[in-house]
Amino acid sequence: MTRKQKIFRYICLPIILIVLLSLVNAASSQVVDPLVSVSEVQWQPQGEFILVSGRTADNDYALWLYDAEMQVIAMLPAENAFSINWSPDGTRFAMGRNIIDVQTLETIVTVNAESGIGGWNTDGSQVLAWADDNQLGLFDATTGNIIRTISVGDEFPDVISWSPNSAYLALVLPTGVTRIIGTENGQLIAELPIEYPIGLRWSPDSTQIAAGFIELVDEGIPNTLPFAAEPTLASIKVWDIVTSTQIHNFSGLPEVPIRIRWNPQWPELVGASADGLIYIWSLQSGQQTNLVRTTSHLRSIEYSPFGGRLIIGSANLDTPSFPAPVSAVRPDWSRDVVSNALQIVIPQLSIELLESVQTACTPPNIIDDVPDTRDALQNIQDYIQSVEQSNIFSDGCKADLQEIAEAFRTQEQE
Repeated sequence: MTRKQKIFRYICLPIILIVLLSLVNAASSQVVDPLVSVSEVQWQPQGEFILVSGRTADNDYALWLYDAEMQVIAMLPAENAFSINWSPDGTRFAMGRNIIDVQTLETIVTVNAESGIGGWNTDGSQVLAWADDNQLGLFDATTGNIIRTISVGDEFPDVISWSPNSAYLALVLPTGVTRIIGTENGQLIAELPIEYPIGLRWSPDSTQIAAGFIELVDEGIPNTLPFAAEPTLASIKVWDIVTSTQIHNFSGLPEVPIRIRWNPQWPELVGASADGLIYIWSLQSGQQTNLVRTTSHLRSIEYSPFGGRLIIGSANLDTPSFPAPVSAVRPDWSRDVVSNALQIVIPQLSIELLESVQTACTPPNIIDDVPDTRDALQNIQDYIQSVEQSNIFSDGCKADLQEIAEAFRTQEQE
C-alpha cells in the first residue's frame, strides 16, 4: 500500500463511513464517547480489522471498528454487541440478529431468529441462531430466512459452540454433560466425560476441545484458589472428540481461566483469567512455557489470525486488583491501545515466532520479495522497511510482523 493510499484510507474512509452512518441511522450521528470498558474482541479472519464491543464513559453500549494498526475507523451505538461474529471472508459481521457490511456499516439483513447469531458456516452462506425454544436453526445469510432446524434434545443447553469446520456442535447441558452432535443431522457424535466446562473452545482443526474446570477440594490442599468461598482447584483440560479421551490436563492454576484460545499458526494454547494472568502451554510438550501478567479484570482475548499478537480487552472496574503470583512476569512486549481497556501483547518473543508469522503470511509458491528473517535481529530497521515495501503481505500481516520487530528493537534498547 502506497503512502497516498494510506492517507486516503485513514483520512477519507472514516469520513465516508461517518456520513453513511448518519444517513442510515440518526443515532449514529451522535458523538460516541471513547471506549472505557470492553466486553468482547473479535479479530477479522484476514487480520485487517478488529471489532471491540464495550461501554463508553456514559455507560452506553457501543461497537468500535479498528484497523490492523489499532487505529479507530468507526464507532456505532450497539445495544446487542454481546454477540459479534465475523463472516469467513471478513466482508460482513454479525451483531445480534443483524448482518452488517464492514465497508458501509449498513445492516444488509436481519435474521428472522429468536436469538443473536452464534456463528457462520465455512463459506459464509449460513448463520446459526435459535429458531424457537428448543431448536437451533441454520439461516440464509443473504435473506435472513430459515433453511432448516437442528434438534438439540429435551434439555436446553447452557452453552453452544459451533466447530470451525461447521460439522459439529458442542452442547453443554444443565447437568454439566458435554455432547457433540453433527450439524448435518443432529446425531450424537460423542459424549465427553467433562462436566461444567468454562470457556469451552474448539481447536482450529475441529478435532479437539479445550475447557476450564473448577474442582472442590479439602482445605489445606496446595494450589487451591485463595479467593474462593470454598477451596477449589482450577485446571484446563484438552479432549479429543473422536476418541472422547483426555489429551492434556494443565492443573494447579490459582484462578480458573475464563477465556481459552488456540494459536492459529503455532502448537500453543493460552488460558486467561479475570485477574489478568495469561498461561501459555506448548501442545507439543504439554508443558507450561510462560505465565505473564497483563491488565487486570480481563474480559476477552484473541490471537491475530497469523498468531503474532494477542489483543486483550478489560473491564475498567473500580475494584482492587487481585495480586499476581510471584512467578508471573510482564509480557515481552505490550502496549496500551486504550488505557485499562485495550492492550496488544506479545507474551513470548522469539525469532521462531517471527518466522512462523512470516510463513503464515506468505502465499504459496512465493519466493521473491520475502524479507529474510535471519537478518531481522542484525538490522531491525531494514527488516521493518522491507516488510512495509513488500507487495505480498496484507496490512494485517505487516502489522503483526512490524510489531514483533519493534518488540525486538525495544528489547535491544533495554
